Amino acid sequence: MFLANDDTFSGLFNPGPAAEALISLPTPEARARAVFRRALLRDPDAAELEQASAFLRERTDAPAQAAGHLLWALVSGPEFLTNH
Repeated sequence: MFLANDDTFSGLFNPGPAAEALISLPTPEARARAVFRRALLRDPDAAELEQASAFLRERTDAPAQAAGHLLWALVSGPEFLTNH
């Protein structure tokens, strides 16, 4: 809970080098795959890819922030916290 709610931890996922690298990818699907690979060291399944891509497509006004939010959601979730 500390990691998921700590301002310092969540601040790591604000637009910065990781998010900037992700938005250089050409499509939301490519960005979603890259986020999953970076955070969970695996590709997303079909449902995860669709949800993550939709999230990124809905936030075209702030793509770096959206990529950072998606990355934060994955690393603060149970799969990351129990496996890494």
